Amino acid sequence: MIRICVLQVVSFDDITKGEGMAIHRPITCSLHGEEQPMKYFCNTCQILICNECMMTDHRQPGHQVERVADIEHREVRVKLLLQSV
Repeated sequence: MIRICVLQVVSFDDITKGEGMAIHRPITCSLHGEEQPMKYFCNTCQILICNECMMTDHRQPGHQVERVADIEHREVRVKLLLQSV
């Protein structure tokens, strides 16, 4: 997956009317509150987890955890390598 950041100026009036571009919020942990974004993926359990989940319920060596950003970068590299073959 390749993310492209596009900036668009939207007036405050358009936002309050529900018009314009949607505002995206990070996915947050339902167990540990909205201040805990889901930045990790537990390969063992096959679920997204937050930092607090990683430190409590998904600890190594029983769980293999990766940062979501690292997974995305790896997928992009693999796709580029496959395209060059």
